[in-house]
Amino acid sequence: MSRKVFSLFIIGLMVFSVFFVQPAAAEDENAYINAALQAFETKYYKTAEDLGDILDMTLDNSTELTAYFTAEFHNKTIEVTNPDQFWDLAKINMGLGIFESPRVFIVETWTFFPANKNRIQDIVADPNVGLATRWSPMTAKTPDGKLKIAQFASTGAMFMSPFNPVGGLTDVYSVRVSTLITDYGGATNFDGIYSPYRCTWEIDKTPGKVPDDAVIYNQTQGWIAAHAGEDYKAKVTFHCDIGEWHNGVKGDINDIKNYIAFYYTWAYEDYPNDPYYDSGLSSTGAYLKNILGYEFTDDGFTVYGKYTHPLADDQIAAYYSMYPSVPWELYWAMGELVANAKKYGIDKTYSFSSSGEGILWLDLITKEHAADVVKIMQEIMNGNAKDNFPGIDWSAAKDRFQADINFFNQYNHLFISNGPYMLVKYDPNALYLKLKKFTGERHVLGTDSGLPIDGVPDEIEYVGVQGQDTAILSVAKGDYDILSYAFPAGKFQGLGEDVLNNLKLFKSASSYNELTINDWHDPDKDAPIVTVGDSVYFNPFAIREVRYAMNWLISRDYIVQNIYQGSGAPMLGCIRPSHPANKYFQIVYDTLGMTTSGNEDYALYLIEQGMEKAKEQVAKYGHTLEKRSDGYWYFDGKPVSIKFLIRTEDERKEIGLYIARLLETKVGFKVEKYLWDRKKTGSVVFAEDPANYKWNLYTGGWGTSGLPTQWVDGYMAFFYTNWYGYTPNGMGVDHGHRNTVTVREFLKFVGELVGPAETTTTTSSEETTTTTSKPTTTTSQQTTTSKPTTTSKPTTTSKPTSSSPSKTTTTSKQGGGGICGPAALVGLAIIPLLLRRRK
Repeated sequence: MSRKVFSLFIIGLMVFSVFFVQPAAAEDENAYINAALQAFETKYYKTAEDLGDILDMTLDNSTELTAYFTAEFHNKTIEVTNPDQFWDLAKINMGLGIFESPRVFIVETWTFFPANKNRIQDIVADPNVGLATRWSPMTAKTPDGKLKIAQFASTGAMFMSPFNPVGGLTDVYSVRVSTLITDYGGATNFDGIYSPYRCTWEIDKTPGKVPDDAVIYNQTQGWIAAHAGEDYKAKVTFHCDIGEWHNGVKGDINDIKNYIAFYYTWAYEDYPNDPYYDSGLSSTGAYLKNILGYEFTDDGFTVYGKYTHPLADDQIAAYYSMYPSVPWELYWAMGELVANAKKYGIDKTYSFSSSGEGILWLDLITKEHAADVVKIMQEIMNGNAKDNFPGIDWSAAKDRFQADINFFNQYNHLFISNGPYMLVKYDPNALYLKLKKFTGERHVLGTDSGLPIDGVPDEIEYVGVQGQDTAILSVAKGDYDILSYAFPAGKFQGLGEDVLNNLKLFKSASSYNELTINDWHDPDKDAPIVTVGDSVYFNPFAIREVRYAMNWLISRDYIVQNIYQGSGAPMLGCIRPSHPANKYFQIVYDTLGMTTSGNEDYALYLIEQGMEKAKEQVAKYGHTLEKRSDGYWYFDGKPVSIKFLIRTEDERKEIGLYIARLLETKVGFKVEKYLWDRKKTGSVVFAEDPANYKWNLYTGGWGTSGLPTQWVDGYMAFFYTNWYGYTPNGMGVDHGHRNTVTVREFLKFVGELVGPAETTTTTSSEETTTTTSKPTTTTSQQTTTSKPTTTSKPTTTSKPTSSSPSKTTTTSKQGGGGICGPAALVGLAIIPLLLRRRK
């Protein structure tokens, strides 16, 4: 065959390929998604087709499915109905949360509570968190019936958050004290099962129609049958005991009914600039949308809802349980203070859930705050309520208000509840708080739960101490019975035998640490820059690759061994190593190539990749970004600087300094280190707008209480989204982290790590048996407890190895043989070269 004939043949072949052979891009994408699902060992969602519309969800949408088991998306209702489906989605959400990395989890800490061996004759210690629950001080037996607890208060304050049950009580110390004062409708027992306590319940999971007399509350219309005739999935009937409030008032059904009405009022903005709305209750609003109606009885209520747990009935009860912490009139009086303080002649601005310049975070145990609530009560008693609400009878609360005022006059606070202990003295300046056993009417209905019913000590004192070492010695001497603060084992190693012989140590996996990241950038720009006034900053943590890289930059093994002296376990995701659900997620960490030792080369590769992309993004807005010969990055000629808020009370100080060194010496960011206590850091990270750009990183920490259930319904939503949990969004859900990566993009990324799925034979729907391997255990023993959005599109990389950074995969692997698509165009481009050679 002549060269000319051959060239014409090739041209024809190329033309045919361009116009008649279609690229296999869509099939290729599905192959990668299928490969990711195989790698995650999913059982329900085995193919891209099975996921359907879920592929287009971001983490903000997909976590609704694991938190609420239902989500509206693309004008469809998607539901979770069985355990395999739940755990498949939980794995995907965990991986996606790590991929977005608004938080990077570091370590579960193993610590020990010291108690005086001679004073503590008996006590219930939780097998998961030691003495960190209400049940321990409640059951402590001492020779004289008095319990004295030392509480670490390095900041000069006993509590980090205020005592109000609406948007306060967020730090571990306020929770531990308040749970002795309040009671629960139900509580998680020592087997991790949500069990009856002050309420009992019957659950009916038979779907039906909402009856005509089932109502919800609207602040402008009152109790209305808004969903009569609609389909419900679950019906739960609660029978409850309110008993007697600490002010002597007998509780009744109105305490539950008006409490529910209060949350309907405050969780929704019923009209523009509604003063009875708190954006901090957005998750409550989402919860109430699943409630279709209540029917109230003399001792409880029946609730009809769209939520049902496909896994555990106890979680259905936990979801629908509504039990007040304070009397109903106190909720509504607090509401009047927050909404209308100035209308009542109070020249202050209060909030339920945040503080800031000119805003007071309402605290019922701060005398001045409680006094302002009393002023509201007095005005309402005198008929001067500034607003009225249908169904809320102010006149019926007159005697209740008087009892509340009398209580305040005696005790100088308004944290009135119905639990086993009542707060009789609080002196914040002296760092002192005293509880006495409540002797009023109180009935625990759930006597079969295995949980303690009555308090053992007659009184419990809390004393704030500011020196760790001196506090331990004071416990050993008997000055205190318990130290309400746990230390790593190394803290006790240097103590003498005379000290250790007087101590009994209670192990606790009671806390875990993470990096909270401010990934804010100007929302009107597709670049990682932040404008504050006349200043423009570059935020490297607005780049997803940089955040994701932190998972590899940090050696969790180093932190456990060198900072905690082995008293802990590396933690790769938001589920702690000792959590019963961790066994489901090890496969996710393994598939992503995560190790507890980290991979510095891969981290630096990811960061370089993200920063190179950022160069082009900032250039569009007239800015420059470069890495100079000194190894540092520069934005508009100035070093890229990171504001790192580092907690100082515990090992997080050393963790912060370690990470700061990595960022400076390895990555090339200058680091401004702010060594602050919890009160100061919390007021910036969680109460202010992230757009103020006062911080980039924060050494966050979480405490736990009680043995956790394995059903991690809300964990990924709580920690990795901005709509569900405790996140840095002081100005509301629109001011914080935004998830942008879709499930499709993430699974494609994972599929490219592990390689495309091989073609398999389709099986019938009856074939439900799948072959899966048991998740392997690495050096990370993955823990959590209590129940509780960035910009960059993900890039494609190959699977990281232990020794070298991965290389970028930029081509799609086409299915089948032959020449097609882009290859054909390349072929056409070389034909002139063939013809030229002939000349």
